[in-house]
Amino acid sequence: CDPLKKPDHGSLECHHPLGDFSYNSSCKVQCEEGYELTALESVHCSSSGIWSAPLAACKAVTCPALEMPVHGAVNCSHPSVQLTWGTTCEFSCEEGFTLTGPATLQSGLTTSFCVSVIQCEPLSSPEKGSMDCSHGAGMFTYNTSCHFSCLEGWTLNGSRVLECSHSGNWSASLPTCEASDQASYISVGIAATSASLLSTASFLLWLARRF
Repeated sequence: CDPLKKPDHGSLECHHPLGDFSYNSSCKVQCEEGYELTALESVHCSSSGIWSAPLAACKAVTCPALEMPVHGAVNCSHPSVQLTWGTTCEFSCEEGFTLTGPATLQSGLTTSFCVSVIQCEPLSSPEKGSMDCSHGAGMFTYNTSCHFSCLEGWTLNGSRVLECSHSGNWSASLPTCEASDQASYISVGIAATSASLLSTASFLLWLARRF
């Protein structure tokens, strides 16, 4: 049979019972770490002087592409979409987020995620008002924004929108709802009218007792 040569990134181990690459010779391919066989690992020389199969080659092991972490980025040493064995990838997170898992990985081992570690104090709706929040990565975490409004007849005192900053503090103090001027005037008017009626009734009662 035709002499065989070792494949790239592999080795060739042969057994020759009758002579080099003669009838009944058998050869076995082994690949280096990070490479895998493309065919059967061993072949033998048949009585017709032809190898039983094409000699296997060694190809680089490929790993699935790593997913881009939410609120983060990944930068790999290998520019190809298909990551070969041994490719190193580094993970980083946006401001306000921290990495869960190793910052540097070899392809195919695992992956990492970015989670928010910045938490602002939970808020509640002001009295006579309501609150509507859009949360970032979690309840009252970094980038959460809350919008406030008041019931009819009440006026918002303070910021209409609060945001959870990267320092873990809200952008402003919690607003309050206060009675509007019109509502105050109505309350004062009702109180004055009630006082006037009470005074009139007392005067009439005094007159009735005298006569």
